[in-house]
Amino acid sequence: MVSIVVAHSRNHVIGRAGDLPWRLPTDLKRFRELTEGGTVVMGRKTFESLPQQVRPLPNRRNLILSATAGFDLRGTEVFSSFERALDACDGDCFVIGGGTMYAESLGVAQTVYATEIDEDIEGDTFFPALPPDEWACVAEEPEIVENDFRFSFKTYARPALYDVDSARSESQRRYMERLQADGTCIFCSEHVGAFHAHPIEWQGDHWYVTRNAYPYPGTLAHFLIVPLRHVTSFDELEDSAGAELWAIKRMLKARVGAPSYACVERSDDMRLNGGSVAHLHVHFVALGPAPAETVRFRVSARSQ
Repeated sequence: MVSIVVAHSRNHVIGRAGDLPWRLPTDLKRFRELTEGGTVVMGRKTFESLPQQVRPLPNRRNLILSATAGFDLRGTEVFSSFERALDACDGDCFVIGGGTMYAESLGVAQTVYATEIDEDIEGDTFFPALPPDEWACVAEEPEIVENDFRFSFKTYARPALYDVDSARSESQRRYMERLQADGTCIFCSEHVGAFHAHPIEWQGDHWYVTRNAYPYPGTLAHFLIVPLRHVTSFDELEDSAGAELWAIKRMLKARVGAPSYACVERSDDMRLNGGSVAHLHVHFVALGPAPAETVRFRVSARSQ
């Protein structure tokens, strides 16, 4: 997993003239606790800004990005691109700077460990602002005052797209883990063609219909009815979407010619509604006259 470790001011400054504009021993202690035993990835300038006595960082695998031919130092591994450095990572991988590295890694990182200093500070290197629709603060520690700076430790994470614990097979679990790491929701209509096992069979103003890639055993047909927009709750849809949904159910019933069908709607928190994808969807399951086995839809009782 790729994580980012960063300390920044209120105006997102992370450095000035190749150095830190603050001295926070508690922050350095947290940095060491987070990264020891893992792999740290940094740009050449960040590496050169480290104190000589901790260069390379001890008890960590040090991966350095440098476009300078021949740049080498015992105890480090040098790469010409961020992609090549990531390919060389195994286990926990921490991006620790500088500004260009942070900007490049935000697209693949799953966690940001931030030390946020409650002050505007002059500087020349910055940490990008985290888009609020992509990141959420999941942990915050009490404020600390040290060397006249007020700061707090916060942890940000991307909202979970998949509940991998709900997978009905090991292959489905591995598939969801890869999609979560890439930040791809296969229920979003623009991704169906590339990532879903079946194409869109019907599309209206609010919903599309496709086959379930992991149908429940013993069913005559198993469709998914999915909103075109990425929403997690019925509350986010217009009333007209409800009328279209009823029409879709009638259409599918007539198409399959099944004597009976069942629908389960996965709305709101997927950890509680038994779903595996954080995207509102409806299961339409058509049953034959004599189902081979009982079909049971799971509803989770797990707490938040």
